[in-house]
Amino acid sequence: MFAGPAVIPPGRATVHVSVMSASSPNDDIIRFWNEIAAAKFVRFRTAMTTSLAAHGRFALELFPPPPGAAVLDVGCGFGDAAVELADRVGTSGRVLGIDCCREFVEIARREFAAPPRIRFAVGDAETEGFDRRFDYVFSRFGTMFFASPVRALRNIRRGTRPGGRLAMVVWRSLDENPWAYGPKQIALRHLPPEAPPVASCGPGPFSMASPDLVNELLTAAGWSEIEVHACDAPFELGTLDDAVELSMTLGPAGEIVREAGARAAGKRDAIVDELRQFFADRLVGGRVVAGSASFTIAASNRG
Repeated sequence: MFAGPAVIPPGRATVHVSVMSASSPNDDIIRFWNEIAAAKFVRFRTAMTTSLAAHGRFALELFPPPPGAAVLDVGCGFGDAAVELADRVGTSGRVLGIDCCREFVEIARREFAAPPRIRFAVGDAETEGFDRRFDYVFSRFGTMFFASPVRALRNIRRGTRPGGRLAMVVWRSLDENPWAYGPKQIALRHLPPEAPPVASCGPGPFSMASPDLVNELLTAAGWSEIEVHACDAPFELGTLDDAVELSMTLGPAGEIVREAGARAAGKRDAIVDELRQFFADRLVGGRVVAGSASFTIAASNRG
């Protein structure tokens, strides 16, 4: 059973976090989020946060943080989940949201920061030296991008007090997520890779799609009492034009188009046409709605 929250004096509501001040094993992914992905996610912020929130709410209903808890939100993005966490822990609780993307953190600070209850900081959860003070750690699609997930999950556990809990949301397999899988198959038909794909278990949105693998990672990092729960939820991509534009910009299809570089120029119209056909079959009241699938994975720190 999850033990009750520790009492955290207001003066301990500060954690020193900084990103890219020294070399990190996550430098490449940090650079990607700051230099490539940030502007794209800001552009499609409404569609992304609205759809991702359903998976986060599922996790919080299953594993709510207790009143008064000190909470760490890993990969906090624009900060909306941190607000919901703060509502759940009440006025005596504290929430710190961290993200490696400076622009996300700046937006979160502007719109949602309410010191001392809600704070946001730029940081890398794999390497940050947290105080051992969090009762509860939450992550909504924020743990799939670490260069060394065991090291990251171990570091997060070190920042969690004995009896504390982790609840993280991760994508299930790509083929269980039609919002991403369908567009990827379309992009590949027009832009097949120039070389055979190399097998990789590196960081990426679907890197934690195997419950067995994640169980091994968490166990190696010292977590215990691991639970896995599946969630299926609609993913709303906006109007037909919005859905096509989002898929050409974000997700697996957007990555294929971006990595194809100049090769993509002569293929864009054909890809767009096929995407429009794909999404036209998924219009509901003028909005494109496709399926999405996640796992909520919970664990306890008994160390």
